[in-house]
Amino acid sequence: MSDRLTPVTIENATPPQRQAMLEIQRDRNLPDGKLGRIFALLLASPGAAHCVGKVGAHCRFNSALPKPLREVIVLATTFHIGFELENRVHEPLALEYGISPQHVAALKQGNFAELPEGMRQLAQLSNAVSTGKEVSDELFESVRASYGNDAVVDTVVMAGYYLMLSRVSRTLMPEE
Repeated sequence: MSDRLTPVTIENATPPQRQAMLEIQRDRNLPDGKLGRIFALLLASPGAAHCVGKVGAHCRFNSALPKPLREVIVLATTFHIGFELENRVHEPLALEYGISPQHVAALKQGNFAELPEGMRQLAQLSNAVSTGKEVSDELFESVRASYGNDAVVDTVVMAGYYLMLSRVSRTLMPEE
């Protein structure tokens, strides 16, 4: 099955789509005309693409957490929900940012007990968000004590963001 919508390109974009596209590219430091498929399809609604792009840029580039821990959150979420498109992007990033192959494997298997405490807390929180489970007070407080309020919120938003992208991808690009 192919994409259910026509991807928006610089050549076929309306002025609002072009504006949203350029802003997403700028926020992500992408060359002109370069966007991932999800965003090219989201641009059917330039307002939605703009908002999703802003949340994604915050998660990827401006979170209160350092890059390696961001990747722990992304992979704990995307491996669990089977979001291969993002796994292919973020698994190499996690390794590049210093997450060991053993810890990446533990995230992939959902074996969070194999992770160091800080990583384990973030993986458990992101997993709870992505599965819809209640977040225990104990887990919430442990993440807050270790990383602060802003990191708790960023973790919850990041897990929700990748869960949302997965649902968008599975609806608009069903073969992925």
